[in-house]
Amino acid sequence: MSVQMVSKVEALSRTTAVDISPQNGEVESLDDRLRDLFAGSSAATQSLYDSIMADVQHPTRLSAPGALLALQIQLGDYRHEVETVSALTRKGVSLVETLLRS
Repeated sequence: MSVQMVSKVEALSRTTAVDISPQNGEVESLDDRLRDLFAGSSAATQSLYDSIMADVQHPTRLSAPGALLALQIQLGDYRHEVETVSALTRKGVSLVETLLRS
């Protein structure tokens, strides 16, 4: 088994599902649900960004090969998160435009 396969399994184990069903049984508008999910995702992404920037400012983190590898993994996770939010936002806008045209 290669190191890449192990790292992919580790990344998969960090993946979590999000329950988007209404918590209190009341009906929520799609707009409210999307807004809340986007706000939560934005906060998580900002937290990850702040963590990366704190690591970059720490001189000992940049001199250790293991720390550089961890930073590279964090950057990859951050990029993936931003790309996913961007793609989902584009799809959401496209969906709303399609619904408004019909």
